[in-house]
Amino acid sequence: MLTIRDPKSSPRYLSEVQDMPIRRKRRKRRNPHDDFSLGVLRLEPRRVLTVNAALSGIAGDVLNVDLDGLNEIATISRMADNLQVSDSNGNVVGSFQQADVNELKIAGDNSAGQNAILTGAEISLARGLNASGTTSFLVNTQISTGASSQIDVTGRLEFFAGSSLDVSGNNKDLSLAFGELSVDPTASISTGDGNLSLLVRNVSSLGVGGRTDGAAIISESFLTNTIDVHGYVSISGDDPDLLLRIRDTQLMAATYDLTLRSNTIVIGGDATEQNLEIDDQDGEFSSGGFVASVGGWRGSIHSSGANQGNTAQWLSSALPNGEYLLAATWTADVQNASNAQFVVDNGNSTESFEVDQRLQPDEFTINAMSWRNLGVVSVVKGALSVSISDVGRNGTVVADAIRLARIDTGVVLDNTSTGFSHTGFSKNVNGVFGDAVAASPGSASANWSYSGLANGVYAVNASWIANATATSSATFSVTTASQTANATFDQRSSPNSFIDGGIGWAQIGFAQVSDGTLTVQLDTSGADNLVLADVVRIERATPDLALGQGHAVSFIAESSVQRDVGNNRGGVIDANRLTITAGKTIGAKEAPIVASVSEVEATSLGDVHFAMLKDTTVTETDLDGVTSSSGNVVWTSPSRLILEGIVRGNNVAMRAAAVHVQSGVAANSGDLEITSLGSITATASAVLAQSGLGSITLSAMSPGGAVSFADGSILTATGDVTIDANRDIQIGHVKSNKTVRVRSMEGGLVDSGELHVDVVANKLMVESAKGIGGLETRVSHVSFVNTSDDLVQFHNDGALNLVTPETTSQNRTMGDALLVASSPLTVSADISVGGSLTLTASGDCTVIGDDVTIAATVSLSSTTAATIRLNAGDDIVFDGGKITTSGGAHQVELFADTEADLSDGGGGTIKQVGTSLVVATESLLLNTSQSVGMGNPLRTEVASLQYVVGSLDIRNDGGLELKTSLANGDVSVVEKTGNIVDSGSQQISGSLRVESVGIDRTIVLSQLDVGGSIGLFTYGTNGHASIGNTKQVEFATSDISGNASVTATSGGITDSGMTLVGGNASFTTQQVGQSIDLDQLGVNGSIALQTATDGDATVVNKTGIDFAPSNVGGNLSATATTGSITDSGTVSVAKTARFETRTANETIDLDQFDVTGSIALFTQGVAGNASIINTTMV
Repeated sequence: MLTIRDPKSSPRYLSEVQDMPIRRKRRKRRNPHDDFSLGVLRLEPRRVLTVNAALSGIAGDVLNVDLDGLNEIATISRMADNLQVSDSNGNVVGSFQQADVNELKIAGDNSAGQNAILTGAEISLARGLNASGTTSFLVNTQISTGASSQIDVTGRLEFFAGSSLDVSGNNKDLSLAFGELSVDPTASISTGDGNLSLLVRNVSSLGVGGRTDGAAIISESFLTNTIDVHGYVSISGDDPDLLLRIRDTQLMAATYDLTLRSNTIVIGGDATEQNLEIDDQDGEFSSGGFVASVGGWRGSIHSSGANQGNTAQWLSSALPNGEYLLAATWTADVQNASNAQFVVDNGNSTESFEVDQRLQPDEFTINAMSWRNLGVVSVVKGALSVSISDVGRNGTVVADAIRLARIDTGVVLDNTSTGFSHTGFSKNVNGVFGDAVAASPGSASANWSYSGLANGVYAVNASWIANATATSSATFSVTTASQTANATFDQRSSPNSFIDGGIGWAQIGFAQVSDGTLTVQLDTSGADNLVLADVVRIERATPDLALGQGHAVSFIAESSVQRDVGNNRGGVIDANRLTITAGKTIGAKEAPIVASVSEVEATSLGDVHFAMLKDTTVTETDLDGVTSSSGNVVWTSPSRLILEGIVRGNNVAMRAAAVHVQSGVAANSGDLEITSLGSITATASAVLAQSGLGSITLSAMSPGGAVSFADGSILTATGDVTIDANRDIQIGHVKSNKTVRVRSMEGGLVDSGELHVDVVANKLMVESAKGIGGLETRVSHVSFVNTSDDLVQFHNDGALNLVTPETTSQNRTMGDALLVASSPLTVSADISVGGSLTLTASGDCTVIGDDVTIAATVSLSSTTAATIRLNAGDDIVFDGGKITTSGGAHQVELFADTEADLSDGGGGTIKQVGTSLVVATESLLLNTSQSVGMGNPLRTEVASLQYVVGSLDIRNDGGLELKTSLANGDVSVVEKTGNIVDSGSQQISGSLRVESVGIDRTIVLSQLDVGGSIGLFTYGTNGHASIGNTKQVEFATSDISGNASVTATSGGITDSGMTLVGGNASFTTQQVGQSIDLDQLGVNGSIALQTATDGDATVVNKTGIDFAPSNVGGNLSATATTGSITDSGTVSVAKTARFETRTANETIDLDQFDVTGSIALFTQGVAGNASIINTTMV
């Protein structure tokens, strides 16, 4: 630096240095004004310096201009080929060849009020412009630079007409810092593909755009017309508490991305209410014969008795045309009219509103005075007259004050408008404009229909008067040609999204109108109390920030990014991409950030609320999707949502026309909810996670809505998981520490693949319309409801308990159901199937307990011809439960000990706890290597029985057919009311006991293969029994009330207990040499004996013996213990015969005998006669 001081000169004297070499002067103590750098001019207090262009050594150097004096002004101008530096008085203090100056630096102390101005012809700077520390900086020239440049002033930065600052040659960046910006419309700032940074200093409020009222303003014109930027534009301030508001900023022609930085960023502006109250003391009021008294609004009221012919009037002029809400107040009294009438005249038409002035107005309060809304009125000629008359009234009429509140350009339909229709809303309740209508939960619906609308985006709002008996869940749906959106409100509370026209409104959402029509519907199907249908309002929503196609906007806020709560129709962002970073919150519950963007990224420490108007993708390029580290994330959109980046918050709620998850959604400690009006889909890499005490809910219940998660996707929660869809649900891996609920109204539930277990939870509850396909689960409890005949199939890893569904009393399907547990399976709730049912428990064969248990009062039922099969690795236990079928030929199959392995300590059995019915069906199959029913018989109502068991004890009712069966032990069959027959072989290694308890019911078992004894029991004189055994027949104690017919195919016939026969008895052995040896008979009828060659027959009957036709191939021995021996048919004996009566005087009378061998006769008593007639020799 070269510093030249001339303390002896007068302040106005100019020192001049010409053509002198620059020498560096060394001093022991450096003067603060010395600087040994080259090419710098320092303007000192009251000293000026001119250095002409001949100064050697300056070529190619930086030109530094230091402002050291108070109120110093440096003017740098281009004069011909020279660049001149002038002082405050216009004196030239430096002159340089333009070609020698590559960089211009202007520095000063902005606290000293120093300023700089660039003027003259074009200034070209190859290495840039850097100005800082000055109070103001004025540009009145055309500046072009080849490097990044900056201007930093605390006061005014002004670009005059025709001026420009251009760094576009090399696409460099430009930074402008200022306290105030003034730009002539003809000025221009260009960076090419470089960036522009705007920093506003020393202001606490900054307005950006068209309708801005901040302390500083960056206008829409500046952002649209002045700057030519193809990189990004950044706007910020240096106040740590800066509030930046942007509104009415239409940058559709912009070629840049926009970044806003502030402590707080607000989008949109307040919807300022325009209210006018006219009291009866005001000049606009004329009493018209009404008499004044004390009270009411502002201390005065007027009144008139009924039918006095008086009319009071409020007249308001100079009103902007538009819609207004008319309200009135009065002092209630029992003497007042119940039919007071306000008449409104707008110059084109009149309208009347009737009120009951006996009652105090009760809709809203201002300054402790209550008011009532009368209705919406239109001002079309700038004036409005409101009058009230006593004519035709039934009491005193009160005129106090009226209130006109401008409604902000909305189209309002209430329940009396022509665009309103309803079905079932039959109750009248207090409404915003008089009465509203209400309906109880059920099928009632109300519609507000709009037509003839200009296409575009509309804000849709509803209002009602809070009612303690109203529903907590009133759902409004908005439908246009291209979109459907809905929102649910608690009508016990007043709507509070915003207040306009004195009315609180609830914002349903935004909708895109494409054919001029829009419909709002309110139904009662999901309500829990009265649903109120009152007022709906729509209005065109214009963007407060719109960027050119393909460009992005970024908000960076230390505190929050807000949409103005009062701005019900604006506050919309229209861009290609939106990025928001906030230290606290983004949007609010009642005022979400509304955007029409294709891509979104956001991060915040607090709550995040978005409402999107078109298909949107959440990306993760710079940030991490949409993230709130300690707040909630709420997303609503009538269009599609694509999640490429992660969405994270304490609570996450997302509602869109369709949702596609490619990465992840996480709720840190609360609930995760995704609601789609279309489908919810997820790729294999998607992860939805919830931790803490909350739950996950996925809902796609609109017509056609489906949920499809690819194989490999993960959905995990510490709380409940609920997945609802209208159509199919396809799941990857779902995990919950509590309950997973899956419900498809018109579709089915399917497994997406085999990478993971489908569901891991404590409880799984599934409702489907088209089946439940092949789910691999690890749950403790399950329930299902399927309304079609499609397959229901579960495969569970671990113990499983089938429980009652939440929406019905039984698990049910119209088709087949298959449930498999790799450990015990317990059925604790009813199951009803229209097809086959298979329940299987099979796990580790080395561990006891792979049981199927039917719990108390539980019923398994099938309604069409099919099979119910229970498979247990160990036991099947009927613990008070039962199986029933109806409507066809069914088979119930009970397979126990299917593991066929004794390493667990023993096989499995089929057993019953208690004495209730366990099976009622057409056909029953029992299969186990162990005993069944021993100690507590199975109680059944089956038409046929087949068994492969160890032993069996069964009690049946209704008649029983025994099909081909096998028992390695004993079998006991008791039929309560019907007959017992067989249609297949009964292979029994042990004994057989068969009892038909019903009177005159029979036993016919012709295919027995019993290795042990046989006991038969019937009742009634027609209670016959007929058996045929492939082996010998050993009668255990038996009691046959009718006839008995017994055939031994390959063995003899013996008895080991008393055999009682109430009718006739026939005993046959078919194998040569096999005998009949019955010494404990009690046959009341005849006895027929048939043996083959060498087959002896010995019978001892406790009463007399009447031989029916018989043929004994060997010897015959017959003993009557108490009666006589006779014959009623031919008795042939191939060998000897012996007959004995053991009671005195009982006789032997045999006249149809054909005995080949000897005959021995034995009687007792003197009258014990014997008479025989033999066809051969005796």
